[in-house]
Amino acid sequence: GQEEVKEAVVLINCGEESGAGTLVGYDDERIYILTALHVIESEADIRVRFFDRREVDATIFRVDEAKDAAIITADRGSAFKIPSSFLPYTGILQPGEGIRVIGHPYGNNWDINLGSAIKTTSLGYDDDFFTINPAGVVSGSSGGAVINGKQELVGMVTTTDPVKAICLSIKIILKMLAYWKVPENLLVGIPLSTNSGFSNQVSIDQRRLIQNGDFQYQYGNWESAQEAYEAAYALKKTEELQRKIADCKRQIQIDQKYVKLRDQGLKEKIDPQQALAYYQEAQTFRDTGEIRDLIDEIERLIASTKNRESQRVKDLIPNPKMVRILGGTFQMGSLQGEDDEKPLHEVTVSTFYLAKTEVTIGQYNTYLSAIGKTPRSGNDDHPVTHVSWYNAVAYCEWLSKETGETYRLPTEAEWEFAARGGNVGKDKGYTYAGGYELDEVGWYRGNARALQPVSLKKGNALGLFDMSGNVWEWCQDWYANGYYNDSWYYADSANLTGPKSGEQRVLRGGSWYSNESYLRVANRGSNNPSFRLNDYGFRPAKIP
Repeated sequence: GQEEVKEAVVLINCGEESGAGTLVGYDDERIYILTALHVIESEADIRVRFFDRREVDATIFRVDEAKDAAIITADRGSAFKIPSSFLPYTGILQPGEGIRVIGHPYGNNWDINLGSAIKTTSLGYDDDFFTINPAGVVSGSSGGAVINGKQELVGMVTTTDPVKAICLSIKIILKMLAYWKVPENLLVGIPLSTNSGFSNQVSIDQRRLIQNGDFQYQYGNWESAQEAYEAAYALKKTEELQRKIADCKRQIQIDQKYVKLRDQGLKEKIDPQQALAYYQEAQTFRDTGEIRDLIDEIERLIASTKNRESQRVKDLIPNPKMVRILGGTFQMGSLQGEDDEKPLHEVTVSTFYLAKTEVTIGQYNTYLSAIGKTPRSGNDDHPVTHVSWYNAVAYCEWLSKETGETYRLPTEAEWEFAARGGNVGKDKGYTYAGGYELDEVGWYRGNARALQPVSLKKGNALGLFDMSGNVWEWCQDWYANGYYNDSWYYADSANLTGPKSGEQRVLRGGSWYSNESYLRVANRGSNNPSFRLNDYGFRPAKIP
């Protein structure tokens, strides 16, 4: 006879990626499975594992890049009796409603999340997405089925971070299935009495310990995470738990190295340059606000010890305050934004400095006086406006000449990396520079009627202010609507500098006059480089 596949959720392995999928339908030849698109790393190497560990090859049938969703198909064959899948939920989700996520594999077993709940019921421009609390929804849950207490399918996990997990709603899933002409004949419901396989595979006590360990790990509580994993390992030994325990030990060692280097720097009071070297080495292990403050303090001390004449000259130039941003790799762009923000793609930037605030009227007036031009009127602590791209470049060139250092406008990639918080904040998934709540971090049409002084709102994870709002900021790059496609497929992803030519230059960040959608960190603006408007400004970058 036929061997029965006991569950509606499958494991998907594809290259280095893995995730989960949910059975949605079948026809005479194929089985149709819903999953997250980013799980499919290689179209030529998709393997589907059923609950009884039987594996089959699969291929892509349909994809939606904007929704991060895909349908893959596998040969139905004659060896399987296809099970029923979850019944689609038809109600209205409510914040706080308890749910479960099924799909992340621990070793060779499945995991069922037990402690999550609906966080927000609308994300982006419509109700296609919702978010859930991330407790227990760890890396590898992508494509996992989100179900309620009645085992009804309410959505699918796409991405997860320490603050939230983003899920595609059942409403849009059903629309996509209908549009793609995917059979839905498996979505008929699973009786509660027959869905006990998960609790038989891994004990509830062990799963709760693992979920607690994952939660502690996400927030950097390595010792607590290790303790939880070791307790779970004592209940049942798996290779996955061995790896998690080893990783916690590695993170603890990194912390120890960080603390040792930091403390060595603190002891080097006689040699500030050596102290700075210790601090910067410590920053390679942990890029914390503490170490950035220490670096900032020691750099100011070193600057104050330069010869008196040099210092006197520099005192006449109120230079922009610069923040050191350790280089790294991040996901640039957006899955749900405008067309020119897609696709989401990986970019690497080198270490650089960026001005803590937008260039102020006071700073710009020093430049104008130095070149024999009439200073601007206005408050010295307001951002300078009515500056063209050419004006901004000229200021950077003058600052380079006066200081002997290299200043320029930031590239678009550098700007977005900094706005997302660099290595510290890039994985938090903030909509705006420094948070999800726009009123906390930026000035825009909803809370300002005019230009505002710099740094009144909360800064981001790097201590950069007004990256969202107040004034649009010129970037170095030429603008092209489809450049992300070009850069992703044809260019080196390290230190991208934009198209070779164009008609408009990039503007980023939105302004006090903008609607809130323009203040998202992924949003792209542009204009003719000669244009000067009352909400156009800039902040310079410095290259080490």
